[in-house]
Amino acid sequence: MSGSLQPPFGTREQRIAYNEAWSRTINEKAAEWKLGREPMPDFRCECWKEGCEQRIPLSAEDWKLARAKPNRFAVAPPTTSPTASRR
Repeated sequence: MSGSLQPPFGTREQRIAYNEAWSRTINEKAAEWKLGREPMPDFRCECWKEGCEQRIPLSAEDWKLARAKPNRFAVAPPTTSPTASRR
């Protein structure tokens, strides 16, 4: 048995993609209810870290910007993906 645990997804990149997508799905469900009811609702950080529990306050405008591109995620500073590039 090796000293490191392997994620059930095969590669680190697959685990990162899963974590980001899972957090995004949770936030999209929350946004359906929160946006329009709260001026600055908080959302789960959509970073690559498993178990991240940081929250991000986003206005409706910020939410739209975060969702403007499919490869854009709402991430709490200073968290960034190890493979992230600025666009």
